[in-house]
Amino acid sequence: MIDQLARDVAANLRARKFPVQVFYGPERVTREGLPSHVLVFSRDTERDETFGTPRGTQRNPRRYRTRTLHGVVDVFAKATVKGARVAEHERLCDRLVDGLTTALVELSASGQRPPVQIVGGRPLSADELRKAEIAAGAGYTMRFDWDRGVEKRDYDGSAEDTATLADVVTASPPTTAY
Repeated sequence: MIDQLARDVAANLRARKFPVQVFYGPERVTREGLPSHVLVFSRDTERDETFGTPRGTQRNPRRYRTRTLHGVVDVFAKATVKGARVAEHERLCDRLVDGLTTALVELSASGQRPPVQIVGGRPLSADELRKAEIAAGAGYTMRFDWDRGVEKRDYDGSAEDTATLADVVTASPPTTAY
């Protein structure tokens, strides 16, 4: 579900001419530097998910509970002007965070999905930016909650049969942007 949210945010920002790449993570490949503007969505595995009674006025008889998913969006910004100062990177990062915020609010207001609740955020430290392999720039991490219904359904058998393969070598392709 958070993967689809990332796709929808990417489409919203693209329509508003934000020059940003959006990914679903955590990314499994190491980048050799980041593009100037990047958002990386992922599940927040640090917080426990919660379960509660179904919410809303239209109750589905199959809906047993509401499950709150926790997510994180890491925003990376790097001003491209030569000799950019920290303040310029931070100003660009703030613009991207504002764009992300308004995209989440607009998508929530559309009524096509449960609303996203932004629950907090903070600038990334210098150490956290070094892990992202960004030579200079600014970063921000935003935490959000997203309720989803838990419905009683028959299992649809979507899992494929598995088999043991010998002598097979695979490589993961690089993560693609939405």
